[in-house]
Amino acid sequence: MDDFLNVFLTEFGAPFYRAEVPISSIARYRRRLPDQLLSYWEKYGWSGYADGLFWTVNPQEFEPIVTEWVKQNPTIVVDSYHVIARNAFGDLHLWGENTQTFLMIDACWARYSYMRSNVSKDRNISTFFAILDREHCDPLAFFDAARKRLGRLKHDEMYGFVPVLALGGSAQERSIEVAKIIEHLLFLSQIEPLRHIGLEDI
Repeated sequence: MDDFLNVFLTEFGAPFYRAEVPISSIARYRRRLPDQLLSYWEKYGWSGYADGLFWTVNPQEFEPIVTEWVKQNPTIVVDSYHVIARNAFGDLHLWGENTQTFLMIDACWARYSYMRSNVSKDRNISTFFAILDREHCDPLAFFDAARKRLGRLKHDEMYGFVPVLALGGSAQERSIEVAKIIEHLLFLSQIEPLRHIGLEDI
């Protein structure tokens, strides 16, 4: 185990859910995603951590989200993006295979930001996992209460605000319900375009 992933596992614990990654998926993303990420897939699968707070995912399942929310947005740097991870609230982490840039999507507020690094793409992936913490994945500190009230998420589920914030919903824990993640994110993508998180959001 590399030291970077050990930091991540110390913070989030061993996976409680694991889906084995098919050889065909490893082949599909070879040279499109960093080898370091593919080695994590081979060892740990696509998995859920910390009772569902953080998940590594199959990028192919999220391609409709990328098409709807990213490819059609003229303000996002043009690249071939792949969703590699997400949190319980549908926030997405995408890898740009050409620019080697992380694109982060804050799903509930339809915002995005970038994280760039001059290190190698394998070190970039390792560092991404090492710097994650629970607070970053749960910025409103709603996760524990939502899990206690609604139960642990399945791999294809997320916690979402109902009504969604773009339609006047309230960002309160009592407004959270369980939703199918792909369907819910597609709905969000169709009602509000992504906007960049700039100085006006600080």
